[in-house]
Amino acid sequence: MRFVACCCRYPPFMFSKAGKRRPRALKLLAQQELGLGIQEGQHSSVDDARAALYLYQKHAGVWEKALKTPHGIKQLPTANRPVKKKRVESYSLRDVKDDPLADL
Repeated sequence: MRFVACCCRYPPFMFSKAGKRRPRALKLLAQQELGLGIQEGQHSSVDDARAALYLYQKHAGVWEKALKTPHGIKQLPTANRPVKKKRVESYSLRDVKDDPLADL
């Protein structure tokens, strides 16, 4: 069995609206959690995948620990509704120099 970690279904990355959990956009998550500006100008699936991997790596300890509990990740609280922040520096493949995953 393979486990797929989906950032859009991880409760701390979601917000509650009318009692239901709603996913936040990857663009906003990358901006708020990592300080990366993705999906600006031309869309790149490579940038999206890299941002999702960085989000998982940042929260992997709590994420994996929650999966081992009886209720899984559903017990984790959701985030508050996202607040728009001012623009951050744009992120693109050209900017990745010290990234060990840049060779992929």
